[in-house]
Amino acid sequence: MLFYRLFLFSLALFLLHGCAPKPFIVQGRHLNTLPDSVFTKKNLRYLKITDTSIDSLPKRIGELKQLQILYCYSNSIEHVSGSIQKLNKLKKLILAYAAIDSLPSEIGSLKQLETFLIVGTGIKELPTFLKQLKNLKQLEVAQNSIYDLPSSFIWDLKQLKELYLPDNDLDTISPKINNFRQLTALNLNKNYIRDKSLKTLNPDSLTQLKELYLNQNYVQTFSENLCLFSQLSILDLGYNQIRTIPESIKNLKHLTLLNIHNNPLQELPASITNLKKIRGLDVYDTYIKTLPPNIQKLRKLQGLNIGGTLITEVDEQIFNLRQLTFLRFDDLPIPKLSSKIGQLKKLRTLGLSNTKITTLPETIGQLRRLEYLYLDGTRIRTLPKSFRKLTRLKEVRLSPNQENLSREIYEISPNCTIRIVEKRRQR
Repeated sequence: MLFYRLFLFSLALFLLHGCAPKPFIVQGRHLNTLPDSVFTKKNLRYLKITDTSIDSLPKRIGELKQLQILYCYSNSIEHVSGSIQKLNKLKKLILAYAAIDSLPSEIGSLKQLETFLIVGTGIKELPTFLKQLKNLKQLEVAQNSIYDLPSSFIWDLKQLKELYLPDNDLDTISPKINNFRQLTALNLNKNYIRDKSLKTLNPDSLTQLKELYLNQNYVQTFSENLCLFSQLSILDLGYNQIRTIPESIKNLKHLTLLNIHNNPLQELPASITNLKKIRGLDVYDTYIKTLPPNIQKLRKLQGLNIGGTLITEVDEQIFNLRQLTFLRFDDLPIPKLSSKIGQLKKLRTLGLSNTKITTLPETIGQLRRLEYLYLDGTRIRTLPKSFRKLTRLKEVRLSPNQENLSREIYEISPNCTIRIVEKRRQR
């Protein structure tokens, strides 16, 4: 769920701060109707309605003939007027977190629509009017109760590039998904997808697929078939039941992010070091005991999370990964932090929570860009003198018995947030 919420937040930022026109914002729980001032703006191109008590998009919505973006987030909307069909310049329609259980068929008349999001509503089936939206490039139907993808209509949307269906009740993937030959992103997070359904995905048809999200499903096998999607740059398989990764993962030459956390994975294949473009690797809460030989060959790696694994000794090669900005060792039984940590000059996040570390090396002071430091659950009671060089700290996590460190940290970085964290689980 966290991964998806972050994704949705990033998407919202893109819509709000990308190349979109400046929004006219209607906001406030005291509002139960759209104010008249909205309809005086005949040239309005972007309308954002958020956190209101408005229960419908009224007939007058059709008066906004120049509207290109309609963004409705966290309202009380139950009804959308069919007059929405008059918005023939609309390119983006976002309906999120409302009590809508059906949508007017007139939406199918929006021939310019390219982005359509239906998030956190009460719909149980994909609306049949979708087949009319021939210019649709991005479709997201998330956090609903969709249990099936009908075999008749959405598969004709030849221009579709991004299909997001997370947090539904899907347990199968129709073979017709291979009709989407322009598809670059497919998100099936938090459904009931199993290995048999994954075999439906044809790498000879989905040749443009770059992002595949399968977090929180019932996948047991990292199949050889997945390794045939040669254009993949993001592969998210967190929270599944995967025990092994095939050596053929080396074929994913364009992979930049591999998320395999929270799986009973026992080892990483040696061939993973052939992924020269990889920038993020997350194996948190798996059963791996060691990292592959020559892990330092992943020279573009920026984020590495090996916390919660069965690793008992940190491979010194990690400290040769000079591009690292994010490094987590949380929940590992390691007794000390190597002095080589000072080599990671670009590091911004360092997680040491619930380790057996008792002191920080003086070289910690060389991490001048460090912003987030997690020390809760450790035995650290004093800070090295060099710690005073860490003036960019934004957040430090401590345990209740480490509160004596708070004043010293405040003196170094007055704007730093100190979070006191109760003891978490240890492996």
